[in-house]
Amino acid sequence: MLLSVYAVSGVLSAVAGLINLGETNSANVDYGTSYVLLAILISVLGGISPSGGAGRIIGVVLAVLILQFLSTGLNLVFQSSNSNFLKEFAWGTTLLVVLAIGGRRYSRLDRASAQTPTVKAGSAVGP
Repeated sequence: MLLSVYAVSGVLSAVAGLINLGETNSANVDYGTSYVLLAILISVLGGISPSGGAGRIIGVVLAVLILQFLSTGLNLVFQSSNSNFLKEFAWGTTLLVVLAIGGRRYSRLDRASAQTPTVKAGSAVGP
């Protein structure tokens, strides 16, 4: 199963590279670096835990919409500068804020679950 996942991932990456080559008429190793940050940010902002777990599609769709609004707003505010560094800085800052908020929420849930008493099988409960 793992080998087939890697094989499909490699084939899809090659197809994406060929499509990108056809559109830009040039090849560069750096073309996909901003997409890695976006993929991580969208998944974390969509409610998927970075340490693994499950998520919901509606959360990912909402995360994509939020990032598109953020990108459009940044393009409107910083029209005079042609630099994408401000956009990537804003995305990175958003990722750090979401991870900090999510970390606090998960640590609070871990503390609450650690404080609840557990009942062992076969033990008597009550007087």
